[in-house]
Parts: sequence; structure tokens; C-alpha cells
Amino acid sequence: MKLGSVIEKEAEKHPDLQTLLLAKELSDKRQYLRKNEILRHLLHKAPQDFSVSEPDQGGIVGISHLPTNFKIHTLTRNLPEALKQACDELTERHLLKEAAVARITYLMEANTWN
Repeated sequence: MKLGSVIEKEAEKHPDLQTLLLAKELSDKRQYLRKNEILRHLLHKAPQDFSVSEPDQGGIVGISHLPTNFKIHTLTRNLPEALKQACDELTERHLLKEAAVARITYLMEANTWN
């Protein structure tokens, strides 16, 4: 089975997949304004179909489309309220983890645990 036919079958089951693929194609062509318009529309139309998969880094966040597991980046400001809290929590956990790793690295390099 060819990849094209697999994508077509999945797109029949999940109509938003075709739209997500278009957003990815626009991103690859550096047409970020159109890409983010599409993603903002999808996110606000069905926020329950998305999760935040990567923390906010410089105003960009990774999202996953739950029905298809399609992953893509979007602007943090595109997130509807339902996903903003999840993004904030994920980002906070990420920052705490980075701080802990930095502290452990410092202590190991200093060869002291005090």
C-alpha cells in the first residue's frame, strides 16, 4: 500500500487531517501567516481534539491532533483558553526540570553536593 493511499484513507476517517497536512505544507513553504490562520481555526473549532505536546518556547508551542496523532507547531497565542492552561502547566514543569538539571550539573562539575 502506498503512502498516498494510506493518507487518503486516514483523511476519510478524520477530515481535519487534510487541513493539517495543508498547514504543514504551508509551513514548509514558509507561509506562516496562512498556516497559523488554519491552525487557529481548527483549534477554536474543536479544542477537545488537541493537546499541548511541547512547552512554550519563544511564543511557539507543539500541539498534537488527538484523533490522528498529527503533531505540528503553532503560535502560543493561537491556543484557545481550554488549551492555554495546559500549555502554561507544561511549560512550568519543563522550566522546573531544566532548573533541576542545571543545578545537578553545576553540583557535579563543582564536585560538591552541599
